[in-house]
Amino acid sequence: IYEGTIVQEGAVIASGVIITSSTAIFDATTGEFVPRNADGRVVVPRGAVVVSGSRPVRHGVSAGSGVSLYCPVIVKYRDEKTSGSVTLEDMLR
Repeated sequence: IYEGTIVQEGAVIASGVIITSSTAIFDATTGEFVPRNADGRVVVPRGAVVVSGSRPVRHGVSAGSGVSLYCPVIVKYRDEKTSGSVTLEDMLR
């Protein structure tokens, strides 16, 4: 988590996920990219569960070539099962 990224309460970021000021986060639950806040900062929403992912290049000479860009993906929002897993992981640490 770099460059002023805001992670709201209860969000779970999987191991290896990198989020910078230029990272676009895709919300698979809505099918849309997460909007930046008024200051232009990347915001990970409250309770989001974020994993590493990718998205195809859709513009320029690489469009349609099979090239993909890194893109964190919100796969779901935190529920009781997620909270239980996080609690267990905290206890094991």
